[in-house]
Amino acid sequence: MKTIWKYPVLIMDEIWVYMPMGAEILDVQEQQGNICLWALVDTDKPLVKRKFRVFGTGKPVDLDYDELTWEFIATVQNKHVVWHIFEEYKE
Repeated sequence: MKTIWKYPVLIMDEIWVYMPMGAEILDVQEQQGNICLWALVDTDKPLVKRKFRVFGTGKPVDLDYDELTWEFIATVQNKHVVWHIFEEYKE
């Protein structure tokens, strides 16, 4: 069954999220002071571990582009800080 799930995004350098295989990221926004990610998921699929990185505006972005590829997901404002979320994927 397809449905939309919400995942909290912790403000950490690296975030690992378990979601059904093939989940499609729909949006990332602030909700009641917390950063949340919404994804369209197929609940019949097995869970897989996905890696995200969070960077504040003006902070170093240390993404290793030699071995990994990073996809920009969203920019979201939380209080007085602007966060930029990227997801790792291997080609």
